[in-house]
Amino acid sequence: MTLPTNKINGNNIFWDLDGVLRDLSFRFTNQEIATWTYVNSHGDGICEHIDKNLNDLLKAPPCEYLDLALMCEPLHIVSAQSDLWRPYTSAWTDIHVPEARVKYINNMEDKMKYLESGRRILVDDYPFYPDYTHIILINRPWNKETVAPRRANTPEELMVYLEGFLNGK
Repeated sequence: MTLPTNKINGNNIFWDLDGVLRDLSFRFTNQEIATWTYVNSHGDGICEHIDKNLNDLLKAPPCEYLDLALMCEPLHIVSAQSDLWRPYTSAWTDIHVPEARVKYINNMEDKMKYLESGRRILVDDYPFYPDYTHIILINRPWNKETVAPRRANTPEELMVYLEGFLNGK
């Protein structure tokens, strides 16, 4: 399956940023991040590493799902970011997703509020939501143990789930 060439109705699709559209692990470690609480050889978790290397937020490469997200019109991004990170993240989104509607929130619980208003879906990699009914989980090593009804391993698999959502399934 190939990705669509036409725009996707993104009105009710919300995207997480880090781990889905932006890869923060590129300078954090040379190996796969196996758990959400992984600590690198310097004794830092990924958030502590980024706090000490804020430019990594700007220099981080896109993840494999960015091209599909860019097909959404509009593109909604909902991201839990500290105030310290937000200027760097805004600079990254200005470069990679300039048309996106980006909403910064303070925690993951606030993300769930976006799913309470009507028929919506969230594309995310976070492993600790209490309910994944309205979430498509992007498969990552740190969420292997998470039980989710929809888990995408590739952009093509994600597109199948998005098409199902858009078609009322």
